[in-house]
Amino acid sequence: MNAPQHTAGSAAPVALVTGASRGLGRALARALAADGWQLVITARDAAGLAAAEAELAAVTTVVAPPAPVPARPRR
Repeated sequence: MNAPQHTAGSAAPVALVTGASRGLGRALARALAADGWQLVITARDAAGLAAAEAELAAVTTVVAPPAPVPARPRR
């Protein structure tokens, strides 16, 4: 990924990443954070979302609103 282009005084770009608690969503969130993006992350797994938020907050600004839809049981 390329570093975002922003000038002094402008805010870093913001990305919304769904499924950020694991897998590709988590990997994408990590890559964007490393490139200087601010993140809004969501996931159905509340515990996984909290863990992702804690990890990513060490690198960038992160907002993780609670999931509005309860997770479906896995089959």
